[in-house]
Amino acid sequence: MPADSANQPPSLPHLLTAQGRQLWREPFQRAARVLIATDFDGTLAPIVAQPDQARALPQSRAALQRLAKLPGVSVAVVSGRSLVDLVRMCPLDRAWYLGGHGSEVQPPMGSGVPQAWGEMPATAAEISVLAQRIRQQVAGWPEIFVEEKPWSVAVHYRRRPELEPQVQALAREAAQGAPVRLLEGKCLVELMHRSYYNKGTALQQLINELQCDWAMFLGDDTTDEDVFALRDPRILGVFVGNPQTRSTAAQCWVLNPREVGALLLELLGVPRPELSAAR
Repeated sequence: MPADSANQPPSLPHLLTAQGRQLWREPFQRAARVLIATDFDGTLAPIVAQPDQARALPQSRAALQRLAKLPGVSVAVVSGRSLVDLVRMCPLDRAWYLGGHGSEVQPPMGSGVPQAWGEMPATAAEISVLAQRIRQQVAGWPEIFVEEKPWSVAVHYRRRPELEPQVQALAREAAQGAPVRLLEGKCLVELMHRSYYNKGTALQQLINELQCDWAMFLGDDTTDEDVFALRDPRILGVFVGNPQTRSTAAQCWVLNPREVGALLLELLGVPRPELSAAR
């Protein structure tokens, strides 16, 4: 959930200013093991009317490819999308993929790490029943897209944003008595099985797995607040958007996916001891 506006700092530093660069330049340079993790929609990829047409900006994707090759640097894409969709829409070498808010994990090829954090209960039948019920309820709204995933049901209303109150009310009703929790995103509401991860717990587990000293996480959506709200001293939380228009628990911000790409390119320009030694 978004941070309470009463706790919102009066002015968050923008990361592409001199003040903002002080937050990341030295930690990125000095940490032995670094993780650069990012949301997908609205962060690497601009928001589009048709969710299946979203693609990472070429500049950002190329920068992540190069960052993942640096000694001591790991890269991860963390999204509510299914793992299959995420890999298809943002193909990267040597990257970690955390789909379903961290419930599905694909390590880099050859890493020797298991494909999942642990045993997950079988929920497909419960989710299918819930998805079918919601599809019947929105049958009169052809522009509403109901996406069934192994762990959740997402209801997209990007093509009919004026239906937000009706869709959210429908989702709240569907969630009553079901083993799910509601996640609200940009023009979507997701009913996710309670047994699964959120982005915050998943990212912390990845940091522990990789034994990282420092991490940067970039995200634009309300589900990314699960990371920002951790206040984990190892994680620099970067809100993608205008902090004057929405409260956030992030420590800093960039405006949009193009500025995300610019930031990733600046990271590549920072000399790291491991990289210098390799040269």
